[in-house]
Amino acid sequence: MQPPEKQSSNPTGTDNEISLSKHISTMIVSRLFAYSPNLKQSWVLVAIVYLFGYMTTILCAMAPDDVGEVGSLLVRIVVAVLLVSGVSKSYNYVPVASPRQSLELWLLLVPFTVSVCLAAKPLTMWIPAPYIVRIYFEEMVWYKFKLIYFFITVIIGPIYREWLYRGIILKGLLAHYSPLKAIVWSAVIFTVINVYPWHPAATFCFALAIGWVYWRTRSLWLCVFMHAINNAASFLVRIILPDTFLPKDEWDMIYKYVYTYVDIEYSYYVYAIALFVCVLTWMRIKNIIVSPVIVSDAQDC
Repeated sequence: MQPPEKQSSNPTGTDNEISLSKHISTMIVSRLFAYSPNLKQSWVLVAIVYLFGYMTTILCAMAPDDVGEVGSLLVRIVVAVLLVSGVSKSYNYVPVASPRQSLELWLLLVPFTVSVCLAAKPLTMWIPAPYIVRIYFEEMVWYKFKLIYFFITVIIGPIYREWLYRGIILKGLLAHYSPLKAIVWSAVIFTVINVYPWHPAATFCFALAIGWVYWRTRSLWLCVFMHAINNAASFLVRIILPDTFLPKDEWDMIYKYVYTYVDIEYSYYVYAIALFVCVLTWMRIKNIIVSPVIVSDAQDC
């Protein structure tokens, strides 16, 4: 009587495919997240990325708005991915497991994000942009609102920018400097590169808030969520209040009216409420947030 045949211990074709896919995904992730730049390298990185983006915008100036806007974003994404993945070869990627956060935290991030930007609005009024600079940027961003812009603004833009500014730059700064210095400098870089010149204060405060959330959680998805909320709120306001975007020769009249009468008489109450909501939600978020164990930060605040 012959003994039963032993089953082969060699991995099956399915196991090989799973192993190969895991290897490829790990390699891609390591190439996209391994780079940990210091402050100087961070400035150089964003300068190169946005130089190519602005050059594309200029080259596409005669093309339809869709082509120029989409083309500029795609070029920035491609250049950033190529630069980061190329430099990442010399870095060892140490993944940080971000703890799973509660549903309450996700929900609280909605009023927290909106209130941060709204509470910073008075700073925008006190630090106005020069007239010639404001007109120049209005010419650049003046377009009709289409579905493609919603997709770029609310989905693609937040994913790309949070990967670059938090997943690469802030992560790298945290490895070289204290969390306070890293968060502040990452907010400065984000503000300088992405700001519309009439609200740098609001952009800076928003970058500080989102940087703090990343430092405490190491979760890019929470940052993407906050960025998407901010952009979606701005986008929806422009759709709900289309009169805010009148032809250029009527813009000055609206601008002077809003900033001369409406804000002074009524809006400070709104700003005060927003500041109260911001502090209240921040205190609650600080208590319920689950922070990962990090050993790579330079030092604690």
